[in-house]
Amino acid sequence: MWVSRLRINGGFLNGLDVSFIKGLNVVVGPRGAGKTTLLELIRHAIGAEHADRQRETARQALLAAVLGSGEAIVDLEDANGGSQIIVDAKGRGRRPELSHSVLVLGQSELEDIASDPASRLRLLDLRAGDAQSVPDRSRIANLTRRLFESRRVLEDLREESLKRPGLEADREIFKSQEAAIVGESGSPLASQRDQLNAVEEKSSALARKLDGLTRAREANAKLHETVALASEIATRLAMLARDSIGAAGDLSSHIARVEELLSMATGESGRIDREIRIQTDTSVAAESGLKETAAPLRATLEETEAGLGQLTAQIRNVNAQLLELDAVDAQISVLEQELQTMRAERDFEYATVEAAEERLFRARLAVAKVTSQEIDNHIVVSVQHLSDTRELRTLLLERLKGTHTRSSLIDSLAARVLPRFLLEIVEAQDVLALASAGDLTHDQAARVIGALDSPDALASLSQVALLDSVDFLLRDGAVDKSVETLSTGQKCAVTLPIVLSERDRTLILDQPEDHLDNAYLVDHVVTGMVRRSASAVQTIVATHNANIPVLGSAGRVFVMASDGQHGHVRADGKFDEQPIVDAITSLMEGGRDAFARRSAFYEEHGSLL
Repeated sequence: MWVSRLRINGGFLNGLDVSFIKGLNVVVGPRGAGKTTLLELIRHAIGAEHADRQRETARQALLAAVLGSGEAIVDLEDANGGSQIIVDAKGRGRRPELSHSVLVLGQSELEDIASDPASRLRLLDLRAGDAQSVPDRSRIANLTRRLFESRRVLEDLREESLKRPGLEADREIFKSQEAAIVGESGSPLASQRDQLNAVEEKSSALARKLDGLTRAREANAKLHETVALASEIATRLAMLARDSIGAAGDLSSHIARVEELLSMATGESGRIDREIRIQTDTSVAAESGLKETAAPLRATLEETEAGLGQLTAQIRNVNAQLLELDAVDAQISVLEQELQTMRAERDFEYATVEAAEERLFRARLAVAKVTSQEIDNHIVVSVQHLSDTRELRTLLLERLKGTHTRSSLIDSLAARVLPRFLLEIVEAQDVLALASAGDLTHDQAARVIGALDSPDALASLSQVALLDSVDFLLRDGAVDKSVETLSTGQKCAVTLPIVLSERDRTLILDQPEDHLDNAYLVDHVVTGMVRRSASAVQTIVATHNANIPVLGSAGRVFVMASDGQHGHVRADGKFDEQPIVDAITSLMEGGRDAFARRSAFYEEHGSLL
C-alpha cells in the first residue's frame, strides 16, 4: 500500500492538495513552511504508530494547532485498487488496520530510538509489521489476587481446625464428670439429660442453619448488586448501539437477549431473598420454642444435682464448636480445590502468554536476521530473549524500600530469578528456595518474601514482563559496539540503514540528514533510498540537503513556502525539471553563485581531496 494523494481542509495547510508517486518523494522548503506538518498529518491520518511514544503528547498538541477543526484526506493505493480516509484532529475516521502500513520517523526520532531500549524494540516491531502481540496479563493478576485472599482464608481456617484435639479432650472430661453425677443410663436424671441433649442438638442445628441463611442473604445481596450494575452497562450498550453505531439485526437482538436475561436474574434474585427471609423467620421461631423447652429441663437438672446443668451446657458448647469445626473442615476442602483450580487456570494463562512471547521473539529474530543481511556488514541487529529486566528491578526497588536491601542485591535478584518463579516462591513462603535461587542469605530472602507477600505486590509481580532486548551493533574491527555507547552521529548512522532496508511499506522520514556527514549520507542513506525506488517502494522525505532529491533522482519534489499564516506548495515536479532545479539551487545550495564558487574552489584545490 502507498499514499497517492493528500488534501487538507482547514488549519495551517488549508487547501493543500498534493499527489505522490511510488519511489522517492522529497519535500523541501525553508524552515516554518510546513514540511514537518505535512508528514505528521499523513502519519496522523493513517494512525501510524510512533517508535518513540514519549513524544506522542507533543505531537497531539501540534496536530491540534495545525489542523484545528479541519480534516486530512488521504488517498491510498494497493494491488486491489484505491481507498480514501478522512480524519479529523482527534483521529476520528481512521481505519485501525492501516496503522502498520506506513513507517514514519520524525525529526530527531532516530537518535532517541537508538538511545532507548524500549524504542529500539518498538522500531523492530514496527519493522516486523503484523508481529503477534502478547496477551494482556490482567487475568493473571486477578487470579493472583484471588489466590492470595483464598490462601489467607485457608491459613485462618487451618489454624481454627487445630482446636479440634483440645475440644475433643475437653468433651471427654466433661462427659466423664457428667456420668459420675448422673449414674446409670436408665436413671431419671439420665432421661432428663437425654431430653435436654436432644433439644439442644436441634437448637444447635437451627443456629447453624440461621448462620448459613445469613451468609446466603449477604451473597445474594452481592449478586443483586452485580446484576444491577450489569443491567446499567447493558442499557448503555443498547443506547450506544441505537444512537451511535446504528446497530440492527443480530447485534440488536443479542443485546436485547442480554437485557432479558439480566431482567430474569434480577427477578430470581428477589425471589431468593424472599425465600431466605421466610426460612429465617421460621427458623428463628423454632429456635425460640426450643429454648423455651430447654430452660425448665436445664433448671430441673441443676436443682437436682448442683453443677449438672453447667456440665451439660459445657458439653453442649463443645459439641457446637466441634460441629462448627466440621463446617470449617468442609470449607478447607472446598478452598483447597478452588486453589488448585485457580492455580491451574493461572498456569494456563501463563502458558498462553509465554507461548505468545516465544512467537513474538521468533518473529523479531527473523526480522533482525533479514535486516542484518540487507544492510552493510558492519551493522548487526541483535535480539536477546527476555533479557530486559528493568520492569522487575523497578518493582523490587519500590516494594523493598525501607527493608535495608541494597540496590546491588536487587539488581542481582532481578537478573537471577524470573518474575513467575519469584511469585510462586513468595506464595509458597519458601525462604530456602529464594535464598538458593537469588544467592541470598536466609534473612535477606525472608525480608524479600515479607515485603512482596501482599495482594497488591503479588498482583503487580504477576504482571511484570521480561522484555526482549534489541541492540544495534556497530562492528569496529574485531569489536561489536553497542549503539548505546556510540556518539549521536554514529547512532543515527547505525539506525537509518536499518530503517531503509525495509522493502514492503511506505517510509516517511523527516530530515534524516541530521547528525550525518554528507559522505555517509550519499554512500548509505541516498543509496538506500535509490534501492527502495528500484524496488517500487514509496519513500517520502522532508529535507534541507540537496543530495537527497538530486542524487536520489526524486520522482516528485514538493517546494513549500509560507506567508507566516499558511503553508502551501509553491512548485512540484521531477528533480530535473527546471522549476525544481531552480528551487533546489536557491534553497539548498545557497543560490547559483554560491554553488559556482564552491565548484570553482573544489576544481582549483582538487589536489587536496
